[in-house]
Amino acid sequence: MNRNVHCWVARPDTLSAHKRSVVVALLATLLLALLLAPAAAEPTSILLDDFESGIGAWRTNDSTVANQEQLATLCGIYPTSMRPPGGGAQAAMLDFLPARNAWASVSLSIDGPTWHNSQIGQLSMWIRGAERDTSVAVTLRAKIPTPQGGFQDRSYTQQVQLSPTAWQHISLRLFGFQTRDGIALDDETLPHLYLLQFVKTGTWKRTRFYVDRIEARPLIFSDQPPLPLADEHKPIVVDLRQELGRCLSQVGFGVSRDVAASNADPTKQRRMATHAADLRPCVGRLRTADYYDDSQQQFDLFSLNEALKWLTGIGIRPLLCLDMPDRDKTSLDRAAVWEQLQLTATKVAELNREAKMAPYYELVAPPAPDDLDQVGDLIMSYQRFFSLIEAADHKAVIGGPGLAVVNRELIEETAGAASMSFFSYHLMLPGPTWPDDSRLASAATTGALSSLEWGYEQIARHLASTIHNSELFITKWGVEQPWAADTAVRADQETADALFLATSALSASRFVDKLLWRDLSDRTSGLLDEQGRPKPAYWAAWLVSTYAPRGASYRAYIERPDNLLIVAITTRTAANVFVVNRSPWQTSVQVEVVGAQPPAIVREHRLEPGQANAVQHRNLSLSNLQKIEFQSSGISVLQFIPTQAQ
Repeated sequence: MNRNVHCWVARPDTLSAHKRSVVVALLATLLLALLLAPAAAEPTSILLDDFESGIGAWRTNDSTVANQEQLATLCGIYPTSMRPPGGGAQAAMLDFLPARNAWASVSLSIDGPTWHNSQIGQLSMWIRGAERDTSVAVTLRAKIPTPQGGFQDRSYTQQVQLSPTAWQHISLRLFGFQTRDGIALDDETLPHLYLLQFVKTGTWKRTRFYVDRIEARPLIFSDQPPLPLADEHKPIVVDLRQELGRCLSQVGFGVSRDVAASNADPTKQRRMATHAADLRPCVGRLRTADYYDDSQQQFDLFSLNEALKWLTGIGIRPLLCLDMPDRDKTSLDRAAVWEQLQLTATKVAELNREAKMAPYYELVAPPAPDDLDQVGDLIMSYQRFFSLIEAADHKAVIGGPGLAVVNRELIEETAGAASMSFFSYHLMLPGPTWPDDSRLASAATTGALSSLEWGYEQIARHLASTIHNSELFITKWGVEQPWAADTAVRADQETADALFLATSALSASRFVDKLLWRDLSDRTSGLLDEQGRPKPAYWAAWLVSTYAPRGASYRAYIERPDNLLIVAITTRTAANVFVVNRSPWQTSVQVEVVGAQPPAIVREHRLEPGQANAVQHRNLSLSNLQKIEFQSSGISVLQFIPTQAQ
């Protein structure tokens, strides 16, 4: 640090020796004091959020709720598994839905006095848009004291143009923030800042963007370079010489009462039957609770049996979920309904014991009246139900979740006591969700919604070591998407459904025997829409069923931090490499297959919902090195067919 020192020094030749020594000593002392004086502390930055702990510190508000204690409807902030260049495992996605004559904000509390003491002069962040030609206002709010003793709330704003082509590191100088009247943010206002906001006002189209590592920095700041990104041009090597296991999974679906009803629209029903049949071999799940008729105080056995025939008629094996109707849908007490359920299950077993495709029976109802709350009593009641079905059809395949979702002791006691043939559980991700949702990636790859739950592999390995010859079913599987009126949001949700289905099915394939999507046809999260037309999730199911069939060899599983999952499956006729891309923007992927014969045919089967409504097929060059260009989120299957397989 430069210091200017002004002092008078006499000429040495005018001083005596004694005086000269005194002056020299004084100068030495002064220089030593200057050298040892503490330098001013270098200004440091303030990390506002890097989103590694989620988005809990942020709040949303808009003109539809106006500061009420509820979530905004026009905007939201969500953790995302996007690859943030600032380092770390996740970033945040902000989504402003289309609106007219409105306002919406996503806000984070900040500490103005700390900013002032730290000499903050700029706001920096990593940011990337999702759509072209969009912008967002970055706003700093201040509470300015008034002479009357109150406060004036003042907003200082800068507009940021959002680019979807790449992450950008931006630094917004604080003196560039201005009020609507053109008043610039100055040093005197700095201690009064209390809120950082991303804001949309007026009328806007949908605006989505990603942010990471938001910092408040001094103007003079030694910036560290971002962490280097992996070389995107380096091929991902897929080795087919390894054997990871066998594909077990079959992708099926739940069937609501109206889909298989005898009075349903015949054109729509034929369309649904055709699409459902294309997923064979698979299982369709019916629920007895859907067939309870409280006016008759019994289950509608005729309609239930017609639905079973509809499934077997198109070559799909039924799974009958023996569950109780909700309490508000019955006038009988629970014990009487429980007896009716047992009688219905016995009748169904008797009627179908000679069927070529006899149903699976899933015991999921509370296995006893409410007053039986001891585990031993529950298991005994469960056993009696099991015995009734087995007596009606000694070949019946019976299973269920037991008395707990995942609990080691109860799995063993219940399944062992009843000699269950399969164990079942549910995997339903709460919505809304989107393609690069970090929750979607975690739940789909592990089979659990939290680290406290068992997933595909843990349950399968435990069953294999304790209950021999027992299979694992996920009988309610998918995403609980809310209805979205906006078509763009709905398209995002449907794409997310497809990515969840493909990622989950490929991750579970070595451990889970049956995966049953929540509904064949449904307004929000069905494989088909209400008119029986395929949605992206249906085509994802078709790709998995066609190119990763039960019995195929599982060769490679590569989960990458850049929202890519690569899985290799070999059949007798081809090597099929799945590339699941959850990134919402343009992505280039190079795949190099090793351990395979030179191909005679290479084909790509691609589902990219943002570009087409169905699977697209095309021939590729005859090479084991292939480059895929995604325009948005999607699924690609590279099929390598050797000469002798033609």
